[in-house]
Amino acid sequence: MLLAVTLAGRTAHAAEPARDGVKAGTDKTIYSTYERETIERTLGRHSLDTDPAPEGKTIESVAIEVLDVIEDRDPLPGFLNGLHCTTRQHAIRRDLLFRAGQRYEKIIIDETERNLRALRQQSLVVIVPVRGTKPDTVRVLVLVKDVWSLRLNTSYRITGQGLETLYLQPAEENLFGMRRSLSSTLAYDPATLSFGGTFIEPRLADSRILVAVSANAIVNHTTGLIEGTTGSFDYGVPLYSTRQDWAWGAALTWNESVTRRFRGRDLNVFNADLATDPTSLCPDPSRCIPITYRTDRITGTTGISRQWGRGTLQLVQVGVSADRRVYDPGDLSTYAADAVARFLDERVPTSVTRNGPFVRYQLQQNRFSKMQDVETLGLQENFRLGLEAHARIYPLLGAFGSTTSLIGYSGALAYTRELGNGLVRLYGAGAIEVSPAHDTISNASVQGGMRLVTPKLPFGRFVYDGTFTVRPRNDLNGISVLGGDGRLRGHLSGSVLGHNMFAANLELRTRSLQIGTIQLGGALFYDVGDAYDTLEELRLKQGAGAGLRFGFPQLDRTVMRVDLGFPLGANAPRSSVLDGLVITFDQAFEMPQVTSVGVVR
Repeated sequence: MLLAVTLAGRTAHAAEPARDGVKAGTDKTIYSTYERETIERTLGRHSLDTDPAPEGKTIESVAIEVLDVIEDRDPLPGFLNGLHCTTRQHAIRRDLLFRAGQRYEKIIIDETERNLRALRQQSLVVIVPVRGTKPDTVRVLVLVKDVWSLRLNTSYRITGQGLETLYLQPAEENLFGMRRSLSSTLAYDPATLSFGGTFIEPRLADSRILVAVSANAIVNHTTGLIEGTTGSFDYGVPLYSTRQDWAWGAALTWNESVTRRFRGRDLNVFNADLATDPTSLCPDPSRCIPITYRTDRITGTTGISRQWGRGTLQLVQVGVSADRRVYDPGDLSTYAADAVARFLDERVPTSVTRNGPFVRYQLQQNRFSKMQDVETLGLQENFRLGLEAHARIYPLLGAFGSTTSLIGYSGALAYTRELGNGLVRLYGAGAIEVSPAHDTISNASVQGGMRLVTPKLPFGRFVYDGTFTVRPRNDLNGISVLGGDGRLRGHLSGSVLGHNMFAANLELRTRSLQIGTIQLGGALFYDVGDAYDTLEELRLKQGAGAGLRFGFPQLDRTVMRVDLGFPLGANAPRSSVLDGLVITFDQAFEMPQVTSVGVVR
């Protein structure tokens, strides 16, 4: 009803001819079939025409329409819509970066769309310019589709060995229709069960302040005793717009638990007599140590950020961080002394305290490409183009309680450009920590890679991602892990460990097929990679297979993924044809992001 009132009165301007089932003014290269159908249905329902040239016109009015989770084109009964909270228009309106009376600027419209798509409560998000009542005005329609708010969020990994991980989160993610989230959690792995809860208030008292708190207890399957807790607290104003000048925040996290490295469902073992972690049983138990240790870590960070620029954004952040890490492998007296020494040196992280100030700089271009059928199915996706640069300097000071005094430097670069309706992304990062007192390097690492998304072909796209991590100095005992559901499918989860890593994935992702509102896609893949301690130990492992992708816009933007992979090579470990079966969420290797502390893959 509000939409009809706000956009009432079809203008007398002559409408341009419709194209591909969408009224004039929409661009068929931007929208998927599902999105075009949604726009056409909404405009037709209210007898509206889009404005083909809205730029610079005065925004006459802004209307918001929230689509039902269950529509008449869905196979489920409509009464189910009454069993969840629909987002209030006020909750959407307060997140818009434009208002009636302002000039229509596509760059601001696009940024608003990106912000709304980043919210878990929305799947489809389209902002459509509609002809105004005068030639120099435009009306704006914000069209969003909620996902089911009262939900059992689920993440799991099922392989040929059975259930490896399970995460259940009964939640109301849109409490009172204002995007507040209240949830309980239950997480399973082969050794433990953890449970707890989370509350998120994204806009405290309608301000831009976000508050989030979570706490969990961890129970051992065998003993039935609580063996640890985890939790976090966040408070602050995050960056939400390119027109924003200041942001600030504080965060606290803790993790008191037992860390276990699994190979499939079994506890992984460090074999002191092998150059790499074993793929078979160890003949001498005194030299084979289960990779497990107690973790006690607490971190806190607070800082303030200043942002400026429009076409090219720059940001400077100043803050203070505190990080205490304690790792205890327990009693290892039953194992050979030299095996224990190697285990502690190669697989147990180093206990340290790292406190001190930091300064961070970030530069990125405010340009984006819109694509479909890359990470999601049938929904618009935005990928940043151009140059990204990050730098960070952080002195760790003994006067602040640090284990040792040193100066750390880290930085990252990425460059992304379009290839037709595909893209290529090159990225790299490096970090080094130096002790001024001893003029020595304590830690150094280099990361890098390339992502290639080909233009759309008649049958889909090829997606390639190659990446590496090299740690020439690794006093903190950083570990890379491959195998399972992502970088090395067909091999058991977590079966390949090492200080350094190389991996490459090539995947054919088909075009999405729409069945009702459900999206279906397929994939063929080839993976290669290894995690290793020294270059002499590098032995590339391979896997290949096929999979299905499902998209449910009623539930989420992410895909559900079913992959069946097979290890390749004469000596590839095989115990069952289903060892490489994976059922989980998200693509196997998502778009890599660079930050001031490294590459997020």
